[in-house]
Amino acid sequence: MKSLVKITTIATVTIGLLSCNGLKKDKDASLNDLRDSASYCLGLSVATNLAQDKLDSLNLDAFIAGYMDAKDPESYKIAVAEITNTIQNFAMQEMKNQYAPNIEAGNKFLEENKKRTGVTTTASGLQYEVITLGTGAKPQMYDSVTVHYHGTKLDGSVFDSSKGANPVTLSLTPGRLIEGWVEGMTLFPVGSKFKLYVPENLAYGVNARGSIQPYETLIFEVELLATKKGEAPKMDMNAMQQMMGN
Repeated sequence: MKSLVKITTIATVTIGLLSCNGLKKDKDASLNDLRDSASYCLGLSVATNLAQDKLDSLNLDAFIAGYMDAKDPESYKIAVAEITNTIQNFAMQEMKNQYAPNIEAGNKFLEENKKRTGVTTTASGLQYEVITLGTGAKPQMYDSVTVHYHGTKLDGSVFDSSKGANPVTLSLTPGRLIEGWVEGMTLFPVGSKFKLYVPENLAYGVNARGSIQPYETLIFEVELLATKKGEAPKMDMNAMQQMMGN
């Protein structure tokens, strides 16, 4: 996701700064003063960042056309309101192309895994396997849970684990935890041990996290030790009125 923000920022700054000047097509432009040098460095910076973000597949002719059109808003071929979305959609497409092997590996694993005896697939696509079924209370959304967990990728490498350490207490609040965890924790009573097989869209999706690459399917072995009642956050009344247009 950082690359999406970066490419949007780069494009916005570049068009904003360069649209005030004429386009020099001379590749050997002279650097006579600080302005010339800064202009040259900005060009280098944009090209370098695009390459680093695997977005060097841009159509250069279209890029230059957009740069030239920036001087005259009436000549825009795409509505201003759609510019940011278009850039982000392209960056997302490039990310999916780059990490397509992760998506394919996850889909293949889950397709085979759901055929195994003892594995259940929910409506969201989350898969789980019961090791031991407890008899305690079952957590609900916004409750806190105390757990031991062991997280691995499809290749068996460990990306996070509480084994050998103290249990971890987490709040089942959407947005704070990945969707697969929030759903998975509400399926079992305290005292249960189970495995969660979390599709990439219920895990970190496009975002990288530590050793986890974008679009990776994850596996968690969890022991649910305790739960405590929580409450859904209350919406600020002023914010609610603004949303309703009052």
